[in-house]
Amino acid sequence: MSFPRVLNWMPATLLSICAGVALYCAAPPLNWWPLAFLGVACLWLVSSGGLFTRFCLGTLAGFVYFYLLCDWAALAARTELARLALALSQGVFFGVLLIAWTYSHRGYKDFLARKPLAGIFLVATTDSVLWVLVEQCRGMVPFGGMPWGSLGYSLVDSPLVNLSPWGSIQLVDFVAVFCAVLAANVICALRARAVFSAITALTVPLVVLILPSFIGNAVPGSASVRIGVVQGNVPDESKLGPGESRALIVTQHHAQATRKILSQRPDIILWPESASDRDIRQDPEAKNIVDTLMKDSGGVPIMLGTQKYVGDTRTNDYVAINGDGVVGTYSKQHPVPFGEYLPFRTTIERIVPEAKKISVDMVPGNSAAQLKVRAGKTDIVAAVPICFEVAYSRIVAQGALGANLLVVPTNNASFGRSGEPLQQLAMTRFRAIEHGKSAIQVSTSGTSAVISARGVVRYQTDLFEQSATVIDVPLISTQTVATRTAELLEYLCFALGVLCLLMPTYLLLRQAKLSRSTQSQPKSKRKS
Repeated sequence: MSFPRVLNWMPATLLSICAGVALYCAAPPLNWWPLAFLGVACLWLVSSGGLFTRFCLGTLAGFVYFYLLCDWAALAARTELARLALALSQGVFFGVLLIAWTYSHRGYKDFLARKPLAGIFLVATTDSVLWVLVEQCRGMVPFGGMPWGSLGYSLVDSPLVNLSPWGSIQLVDFVAVFCAVLAANVICALRARAVFSAITALTVPLVVLILPSFIGNAVPGSASVRIGVVQGNVPDESKLGPGESRALIVTQHHAQATRKILSQRPDIILWPESASDRDIRQDPEAKNIVDTLMKDSGGVPIMLGTQKYVGDTRTNDYVAINGDGVVGTYSKQHPVPFGEYLPFRTTIERIVPEAKKISVDMVPGNSAAQLKVRAGKTDIVAAVPICFEVAYSRIVAQGALGANLLVVPTNNASFGRSGEPLQQLAMTRFRAIEHGKSAIQVSTSGTSAVISARGVVRYQTDLFEQSATVIDVPLISTQTVATRTAELLEYLCFALGVLCLLMPTYLLLRQAKLSRSTQSQPKSKRKS
């Protein structure tokens, strides 16, 4: 086995661009998931050479991927600069990844020369752990991280997603990268005329990819509830008359859509994030809309998104209400930087005038993403990560502990007809499988969906339509391994990642010591 050869700048650049394009095509809205392996393989094939050049090539691949993926950033901020900045900030992590891969390869060079077949699996394992480490760091820094676009979310339709209940997205990422690196090794093995190594490197990933198909994860629900899912839609701001409140109209739309399904006798009704941006606990007009609906429905509980303003800050809340009023509140733990609050406000407002619309910074809540409410004769305990929080494994897992339902309230109106709603839907499907729960994504303007614990979409809306339905949803209280061990898994991945960096460091230091020792010996002694 040998490492990828050092390529000239032209083929290396083309491979980096190919990596980014392939990773994008694997993700929603295209969903050509087998191309995820091609993307990783192309990236691995440029992992030989100088560290700075590897950083540049990795950053280029990441930039291409995230620029294509995050088309919604420009729509939300109304400036292409936001999309460019987001793509570059995330692409840098791919540059760091290539540095880590190249560095570890240098340490294992002598070992691989002695044991080439074992070296294939050593390198594939090490590089997979390093991928998981870098992706985990990307999900934590800066400003709390941005795990959007993680490899595992592109594989929600692949057999590997069946591994998620056992090790969350980290295990899915690890196995996917392991398979891709082994497949890329076929080229290196054939170049070295190591036919057996090439056959092994091709056969093992195929077997590993197929085996998870035989894992059964779905657990029958202990009960089911009739859930009303309401997508009220949003008005066109350009058509609002003088003095008309967009926020109040959104709330009215959801109330109107809800009345159409009351005859179907839902046990509980779900509204999305920002269904009432005017606080239903304080604003008399918004409160009147909800109170009137509650009276008309006979007290059917509702979960809905609203905001609470305290001084010069606000919280993004998802609340549970019934005939007695508000019976539970969850405040979003991870507000989106530059979307819901402005770091470096003075500087950003000068560069992006549109940012001034974020006039009140959102502050994080500190409770688990979970709401409890009684619906008929059934107690619903729902994990309720709000919008982008569905991408954060620990937030979702904390909410899923003791829960029997997963609800993802979201407001995608600012993202237009971009890929964002379907990318988020893929994450919700992943979380449904990971935690073994029925899941409901409910949006102001789409995409809303009802998803089984196997990740199958049972109901889905179109974008920018008013829609409401009532559907029987199983409640599943069983906890998966991934639910119970989310925090432990993060620490384990950090420990293994650091170990994968320390080991080649030790080997490089030992090789340097042996080299110095050999050079210091007299020539006559070395000849003898």
